[in-house]
Amino acid sequence: MVDDPRRLQVGCAKGCPFRMWATYIKSTQSWQVKTLKDEHNCVWNYQNRLVTVKWLADKYGDRIRKNPNWKLVEMQEEFKKELKVDVGKWKCCRVRQAALKGVEEKMVQHYANLRKFAGEILRSNSENTVKIMTSRLQEGDPPRFQRIYICYAGLKKAWKECRPVLGLDGCFLKTVTGGQLLSAVGRDGNHCILPVAIAVVENENYESWKWFLQLLIDDLDLGEGTGKTLISDQQKGLDKAIRELMPYVEHRFCTRHLCANLKKVYPSNLVTNCFWTASTSTHPQAFKKAMKELERVSKGAAEKMNELDPGVWSKALTAINSQKKQVTSQLSTASKSCTGSTTRTTLKGGKKFKPPRKTKDLNSL
Repeated sequence: MVDDPRRLQVGCAKGCPFRMWATYIKSTQSWQVKTLKDEHNCVWNYQNRLVTVKWLADKYGDRIRKNPNWKLVEMQEEFKKELKVDVGKWKCCRVRQAALKGVEEKMVQHYANLRKFAGEILRSNSENTVKIMTSRLQEGDPPRFQRIYICYAGLKKAWKECRPVLGLDGCFLKTVTGGQLLSAVGRDGNHCILPVAIAVVENENYESWKWFLQLLIDDLDLGEGTGKTLISDQQKGLDKAIRELMPYVEHRFCTRHLCANLKKVYPSNLVTNCFWTASTSTHPQAFKKAMKELERVSKGAAEKMNELDPGVWSKALTAINSQKKQVTSQLSTASKSCTGSTTRTTLKGGKKFKPPRKTKDLNSL
């Protein structure tokens, strides 16, 4: 093998016919391959000392930061498949540590500017609402971020002129710091998304939902919920918080999420069609007929749905004075999708599933 400033000869393993000769072209300051014998009869060597921790951290750093819980076994398989090299578990662990090094320090700097961000929102409009909650692990420790709530004055006023319906939902935040995003979304006069308020909390439970609802009630003047409608999934602690803070509100469950949960146990399309027929029925007799058909198709599915009050998921049995016979909270889900958060989608045949409509447009009811 030759390696000098003007000539380069490259070979493979002992006995392998692969050879390459190249010379340096001074006028173009580049290397030109003169001869190449591209044949191998050797076994691939998965050991490569040039694949260092620093090189791997630079190449896969962004991916590791987006998914800090990337398993070491999966990381090894990815390196072997893409790079054709064996990397040990301890080396993969050092790669992950190198990629995540400094992220926590940057997050501390970012969260240190959070109060400046809140102050700027209030400076632009004093009627905006921003609430920040912090906590301390021990007395004397510096405060650590726990929750933030934001509601803009323009959205408050806009919602008060619309139908008194709110969709409540929560989703995970896929970041290094984690947490969950809580949202309250309404519908404007054009039947489009009207995001009313958002909050970032440590996790989804009774305390976080109660804190979010208390601030939302004060901003929107919801009182005890008389004449208002809330649509949500069966989130942890949300139902208890609603009953405690808004005892007179009409609380419905999102049928889209109910259908998705039902399909996990009863994946038949017949069950799905019967469910949507019962959910979108506009008369009690039509609802009873649909439930009998559901019981004929699957007794287990019918028993599962009978455990719920029909008034929280069927249009036929909603409150008579209800001003919006909407059965899904898909607007809040769409709002989360706009923020790049995790959403759940019910699929049928690879496309977004739409419930069959035997009546007029749901939006016009």
